[in-house]
Amino acid sequence: MVLKHLHPRRKTFLIRILAVVAFLCFVGLWFKSDNVPEGSSLHSEDEVHLERNVDSLSNLGDVKFGKDEKPLDEPPRHQVVERTFDVKGENDGRELTKHLPTNEDLIERMRAERIIGKDERKVVPGLGEGGQPVKVTGVEKRSVEEIMKKEAFNLFASDKISLNRTVPDTRDVLCKGIKYDDDLPTASVIIIFTNEALSSLLRTIWSVLNRSPKNSLKEIILVDDFSDRGELLMEPLLQRIKEDRRAVVVPIIEVIDDKTMEYYSGNGRYFQVGGFTWSGHFTWIDVSLEEVKRRGSPVAPTRSPTMAGGLFAIERNYFWEIGSYDDGMEVWGGENLEMSFRVWMCGGTLETIPCSRVGHIFRSFHPYTFPGDKDTHGLNTARLAEVWMDDYKRLFYLYRPELQHSDYGDVSERKALRKSLNCKSFKWYLDNILPQKFILDEDSIAYGRLRNTASPPDICLDNLQRDEKASYFLGLYNCHSYEATSQFISLSKDGQLRRETMCAEVPSNFAQDKEKVRMTKCHKKKADQLWVRSKSNEIIHTKSHKCLDRGNLQAMEDVFVTDCNGSPTQIWIFDHYNLS
Repeated sequence: MVLKHLHPRRKTFLIRILAVVAFLCFVGLWFKSDNVPEGSSLHSEDEVHLERNVDSLSNLGDVKFGKDEKPLDEPPRHQVVERTFDVKGENDGRELTKHLPTNEDLIERMRAERIIGKDERKVVPGLGEGGQPVKVTGVEKRSVEEIMKKEAFNLFASDKISLNRTVPDTRDVLCKGIKYDDDLPTASVIIIFTNEALSSLLRTIWSVLNRSPKNSLKEIILVDDFSDRGELLMEPLLQRIKEDRRAVVVPIIEVIDDKTMEYYSGNGRYFQVGGFTWSGHFTWIDVSLEEVKRRGSPVAPTRSPTMAGGLFAIERNYFWEIGSYDDGMEVWGGENLEMSFRVWMCGGTLETIPCSRVGHIFRSFHPYTFPGDKDTHGLNTARLAEVWMDDYKRLFYLYRPELQHSDYGDVSERKALRKSLNCKSFKWYLDNILPQKFILDEDSIAYGRLRNTASPPDICLDNLQRDEKASYFLGLYNCHSYEATSQFISLSKDGQLRRETMCAEVPSNFAQDKEKVRMTKCHKKKADQLWVRSKSNEIIHTKSHKCLDRGNLQAMEDVFVTDCNGSPTQIWIFDHYNLS
């Protein structure tokens, strides 16, 4: 196994296309199956344990911390090159090149060992073991608050936790009885980082080393994405790739608290898969009932419409065949949905592997900057919308109108790639991979702004920019001159008055003369969320038989339901109606 450190690069996506197993996570704790092949015990004599023996760093092979940028296929100057020949015939007798460490390499290695040794002296034995939180008080708490502003996680606690930290095994009990093939493909683990704290980066490396089978882990590649600071579960994934080389597989991502470093262990059987919003963001969704039936076992590979993007495994050649990354994208954002759509539409599969789990620190903000102060996520997502979403890009631009005429770059090469791969349409993707996705203007009887004209100015239903990750009251606001997303609402064919994921709900047993309308997560089987439109354009809550009413309310107040009385304040008009 070889550990490599590549020199900084400015172009993130030119580096990322090296990925075979991409681990774009700042802390990953990778669970390994209990079925460890004989001779590859996690505690064998040649196992590397940094906290016990810093000198063992030399066992990791060629570690480079150089600053000068050189082509990847050219050995550094003054480096001794030893040439050997393939004796097993695996490379058709071709000459192989092995680079021996130079004096400069040894000096860099000694410098690294000193840095790591200094960092190790901060470790408090037993702290954070078993995934437990680290609690700080007094002066330390104030120090943590300052550190959080820079690192976006509790580096103070991370530095005190062992690099070989133990964490709870959150896998389903069925995972522990699965036998994996002995001749699995080998994996290169790529860890991309920028200005990452040393303890979290090293803990990621040791996590991969200690929880990966030696016969499957080929190398760990560290990609420094232009850091400018002074310091710088494998079998389940590989088994599925061996069975189907077109399977792109992801682990279940578990949470490490950014403030306490606690490793949260939840229900080993329950997990979510990836979805997306029409605004172009990744989101978590429940596994559909159809998929639960299709997969059979709760630990079987589970189809995922999208992936988070930072943690996935893919067969090396298939990565290139399918189009690698869009190198017109920059830094971060959109690449995960682009790859997700592309894999599904072009003949591959994207699957979550329940027996593979990785812990990740979810930070509250990005501790790095974006070039040119641009909306890189928005521009990247506009590129994928133009290439992969066909006419459904209209819904993306409904949420992001400012991007419709933005300079997102030339996408002709990506469109040519799609044509050459003979990929399916985005409608096929929606119909077959994510049929439960609500299409605002297709799955509706009526949609657009819902307007009441009882008295000027016209007033419309509006979410009032309230957080849609939690329940909220549906409000009113003066109607905009355009179909703003805050006022976009649909009356679905299923009878729900809804937005993309939130539905209008009224408790059927309320005792007052009127009741506010609450927006909650949509549930098709929930009678409290069913509505009908009358011939006279009243919007009636079917269970309570009450009508939507604005009364004498003004903008920024909450709409309500009350007894139906034919009042103009109970008459509502949509922008669009699907007459069919």
